Order: sequence, then structure tokens, then C-alpha cells
Amino acid sequence: MEDKRSKVLVVDDEEFNRELLEAILSIQYDVLMACDGQEALKMVNQEPPDIILLDVMMPGIDGYEVCRQLKEEKETAIIPVVMVTALKEKEDRIRGLEAGADDFLTKPIDRAEVLIRVKSLLRIKHLYDELIGINETLEQKVKEQVGHIQNLSRLKQYFSPKLAESLISDENLNKIKRKNLTIFFTDIRNFTHFSEIMEPEELLSMLDGYFTEMTKIIFYYGGTVGKFIGDGIMGFFGDPEECPNHAELAVKMALEMQRKAEALSKETLIWSDIPFSIGIGINTGYVTIGNIGPESHRDYTVIGKHVNLAARLEGEAEPWQILISQGTYSLVKDIVKVEEMGRINVKGFEKPVLIYNVTGLIEK
Repeated sequence: MEDKRSKVLVVDDEEFNRELLEAILSIQYDVLMACDGQEALKMVNQEPPDIILLDVMMPGIDGYEVCRQLKEEKETAIIPVVMVTALKEKEDRIRGLEAGADDFLTKPIDRAEVLIRVKSLLRIKHLYDELIGINETLEQKVKEQVGHIQNLSRLKQYFSPKLAESLISDENLNKIKRKNLTIFFTDIRNFTHFSEIMEPEELLSMLDGYFTEMTKIIFYYGGTVGKFIGDGIMGFFGDPEECPNHAELAVKMALEMQRKAEALSKETLIWSDIPFSIGIGINTGYVTIGNIGPESHRDYTVIGKHVNLAARLEGEAEPWQILISQGTYSLVKDIVKVEEMGRINVKGFEKPVLIYNVTGLIEK
């Protein structure tokens, strides 16, 4: 406990008393000295000691007032204060206790008594410091747990709950990387029509129900929601959960989305004679992925020309079409039925891109 020498501040207006206490204490402790209350308060603010031996009767600010001021401040209240006084009346001790004194020494000074009282109070002070350290550690752990919960809540916007749990401690989540993924875009056709004929509350309710059902399907197949874009969704397969068949999963997800959206579209007939429909675009290729954006608002998402191609395919899709690229088709051709739709020009690609419309799965 004494590996690091404790600092003792001696406050007394009489030089003899200061030198006496210094002689007694300096063998075991580093001794600081102040000749009045004002100097003592200044020293404590500049270099807080571990304990203070404080004379009561001093000119200017007396020991009672110095003690009171120290105990009123959070930073200095924990420093033990020993009143050193020639006063022996009960009222004087009560006054000292009311000011916040932790102990008393009576003049004339007794060497053994000084050492034992200082040692005892320092032991208590060190234990208190350790307790503060423990509390700070616990507080930090609580903050970390709160952060864990907040991160988990945020991740559940993008991933299935089970996958989100595993990502909390994954440092790779914060790295920018290149990876071969399957990207998809989907949105509601005729959405402008519904926004014109429906009340805002009804429109938001319909959209919320649609997003909820589509997100369930994405998570079921192991996909990641990159972002919601108006009435559309962008997402991807193959990260952070590794899966060699990400193209297959994306196509199966799209077919399931199509079936669910057809069921949901019937509900819109109460507002319009035109049921809503969806279009989906899917592409596979190398993209940049990670927490992208400024510190204040980052998205775990993907960027690159293959993302742009997926978006273009979704834009080209007619109602209820699932358009896939040649890159995706080459990975799923053994399991899907398709119609070849010709080629389209896409920015970032030198040659026109051959695309296909998925009509179903091959029955085995």
C-alpha cells in the first residue's frame, strides 16, 4: 500500500508546528506545507494530497471554514481531514465534526498518535480509492453493455436477430472490403397512384405492413437489408454470413417475395381497382462493402458497378418480373426457369448485358 508514497498536507500558521509535523511524517510520507487556510485551499486545487492535517486557529480563514469548503466540493470531499487543535472543549469538536472533520489531534503533538491516526485514515482512503476504481470499472462495463444492446438493436435493422448477435463482437464489420455478392433491388409499381388516392396514414400502414413481410422473407433466406429507399428495398446475400450459394438464395427469396406481394396486393383493392405489383432486379459480382459514410451516419452497405446493374435491372423489370443478370444466371441455371430478355446497356460495363426473367424453379 505504501509503494507509492502518500502525500500529507500540513496546514498551520506556526512554523514550529509545521516543522515538527514534517519531521515526524517525512520518513514515511511526502509532506507538503501551507502557512494559512487560503494557501491550503490553493494547494489542494493544484495538487490534491492524500490527507490533510489542519490547524484550527489560524488568521484569516480558520480551520473550520477550510474544512467546510473542502467537504463541499466533490473533488476534495474524499480527502481525510484531521483537525489539529489545542482546544479541548466538547463544543469545539462538535463544530469540527459539523465542518466535516474525519479525526482530531490534540496539541501538544504526540509522535506515535500522529503516525497511527494518519496511517489509519490513509488505509481507509486507499480502500475508498479502490472502491471508486471498482465502481468506475463497473460503470464502464454497464456502458459497454448498453452500447452492446444499442448496437444489437441497430444491427437487427439489417440482419436476422440470430446473425445480429454474432456480429456484435465481429471487428470485420467495421472494415471496408471487396467481395463477390449477390445484390437485389425491389420496389412497388404504381406506388405514386396509391399515394394520390390514399390518406397518408393509410399509405404508411400499407407500406409498413409490406416492408415487415418482405424483411421477414429476406431474413429467412439469410439476406441482409442494405437500406429502404422510398417504397423500395436494397439488399444483398453473401455477407456477413458466408454462403457459397448466395445467388440461389437471392432468387428463391425473390420468388417468395413475389408470392407474398401478390397476396398483399389483394388488400389494396379496398382503396383502388388497381392492385399494386412489384419488380425485382438481381445481379452477382464484386462490390465494395462495409460501414460506408461519415461518422455521424454510417450504413452497412455495398457500392460499385454491380450494385448499379442490380438497380438498373429492377428499373427495367415490368410488374411481377424478376430480372437477373448473366452473372447470376450462370450460378442458378440448373435450378430456375427463365426467359431470355435480350441485352441492355449499363454505365460501367463495356458491352451490353444479357438479362433473363425468372419464371419459376425447375421441379426435380
